[in-house]
Amino acid sequence: MAPPVWMGAITVLLLVNLVVMIAWRVGSPAPESVREVARTPLWEEMLNDDLPLLVVVGDYFIFAELDDFGTVRRLVREFDVNSGDDLDDLFVNDPELLADYMDLDLTYLPQGSASALSELLRIVYAGDKDVRITTMTELRVADLKDQHILYVGYISALGTLMDFVFASSGLRVGASFDELQNVHTGDSYTSGAGIPGASDYEDYGLVSTFPGPDGNQFLIVAGTRDSGLMHAAHAISSLEDIGALEDVMGAAAPDNGNAAPAFEALYEVTGFDRINLDATLVYQASLDYRPIWGVEVAEIQED
Repeated sequence: MAPPVWMGAITVLLLVNLVVMIAWRVGSPAPESVREVARTPLWEEMLNDDLPLLVVVGDYFIFAELDDFGTVRRLVREFDVNSGDDLDDLFVNDPELLADYMDLDLTYLPQGSASALSELLRIVYAGDKDVRITTMTELRVADLKDQHILYVGYISALGTLMDFVFASSGLRVGASFDELQNVHTGDSYTSGAGIPGASDYEDYGLVSTFPGPDGNQFLIVAGTRDSGLMHAAHAISSLEDIGALEDVMGAAAPDNGNAAPAFEALYEVTGFDRINLDATLVYQASLDYRPIWGVEVAEIQED
């Protein structure tokens, strides 16, 4: 049995679509409605300066499980194995696993990630900004400095960004990545999108933004599943929904007059077959971003 070439074809097709989409956005003037969104405080902090922008798409590393003849039996996803390096570490610790698993250099994206990315790129390319797109499996810690970071994907695919997003958050991951918990009230927000046979369900979308360690800005657009992610992207692409967050953004501005937004918001989304039918803002709070990076961040912002 040969390796599943259809997975490679899907990966190539996705990359081709992204390239075409990027080229089309660069060559097309943005409508005024999109430029208005780009001028809101949420987006202006990232689009109205000289720092480049790195768009990080949450993907998942997968590898092959082999049968007794060394051919591919199935593809495997393990949350603790997020790169070829992680798989190599497993082999070093247990060399016998070399007979059971193989790195095919494959990753995959949920469908909702591509849809959310398309909506957000309309805003990104409304600004005159150097933009680069990468995947979470290719992201390096050094990438988090000297450029703005826009993350688009599932909460479970946050990878390197996971600790930063929840370091000073009022939310935490629950028993699984389909569940978020309010650390102050104990309220639980659990997605039903993965329940077999469910016709409609509740899903959750998270928007979080905070200053980075070097004067840059992080904007996290995430979801427990597709419906939540797609609504989170819509919420920061709509003037009406951005307006609903203005009070939170104002409360997040530090006393020194720096208007860099630092807040998080959680949407409960009624979904059906990966379609977001309705949404309610169920949690919102300003963020004290200093514990994320250390007190030196505040000093950087004051310079």
